[in-house]
Amino acid sequence: MSLTISIVFCLVSPSWAVSLSLSPSTQNINPTQMGTVDLVVADLGNFVAPSLGAFLVEITFDDSLLAFDSVSYGPSLGDPFDTIILTTPGAGTVSLDEFSFLFDFELDALQPDTFSLATLTFTGLAPGSSALGFGTIDLSDALGSTIVPSSLDTASITVNDPQVPPIPEPATFILMATGLAGIAAWKLKQGRKNKQIA
Repeated sequence: MSLTISIVFCLVSPSWAVSLSLSPSTQNINPTQMGTVDLVVADLGNFVAPSLGAFLVEITFDDSLLAFDSVSYGPSLGDPFDTIILTTPGAGTVSLDEFSFLFDFELDALQPDTFSLATLTFTGLAPGSSALGFGTIDLSDALGSTIVPSSLDTASITVNDPQVPPIPEPATFILMATGLAGIAAWKLKQGRKNKQIA
């Protein structure tokens, strides 16, 4: 009986409250300008298990507003000789796939509880706001067990309209001068009223 329970316990994947996020959550760029977004994993072990051994994450975006430009993978799954990396751009999507050949204790030593998996670069095409979201997600720990993320934080990139100039903020001294002029006009009006009454 206890042997059966032990076997079942070994087959069940442990559950961790791992989260994925895109950072920064919002940003503004101009057409033809580039914006960068980090894919961040959080709530792993802090240089201890669980560590991340492989991931496949699909990022979605509005390809009428943004074009995927490039991606740079972080070093926390090992250097390029220790990993297999595959980047697959699609229509409004880009899939990031990395698998590490490092042992679990080597990955544990590389990974804090929060780190960037990759940095994506997008180019603005046309004015509008594009959500950056998640499609297919497949994460596994250093031993190959599946990790199901408990939270996903999305982001957005707004491409500014070059035809609409930004509204300038009034300088402090202009606001102060306007206020003083209003007070002076009010006092002048009150003085005239007092003279009429007298």
